[in-house]
Amino acid sequence: MTNSEKQLDEIFALQSIFDKKFRFVNNDQYEISIEFNLNTPIAIQFNNQTAIIQYLPPLTLIIHYHDEYPSNYPPSFILSCFYFSKINLQKLCQKLDNYPFHQGE
Repeated sequence: MTNSEKQLDEIFALQSIFDKKFRFVNNDQYEISIEFNLNTPIAIQFNNQTAIIQYLPPLTLIIHYHDEYPSNYPPSFILSCFYFSKINLQKLCQKLDNYPFHQGE
């Protein structure tokens, strides 16, 4: 299979998994909205005040395919989430960057 064919297979699989949370940005880029279900509300205390969090907005993952994916290099990606600090997003991206890439898969 060519890289393009493998990319298309992956896109079909991700579309079936994420359904309405998956959308195309352009021909070689797509976006996945990753939602968090809180089974129990979270209480946050700051300056003697308590806030109850019942809902967290989704984290957005944008994946960009390039000609060398998946045969030689992993795709590039962007993570965004307004309630994560820049440092925490960088740490999460570093973990994803360090995830083992298996050429051709």
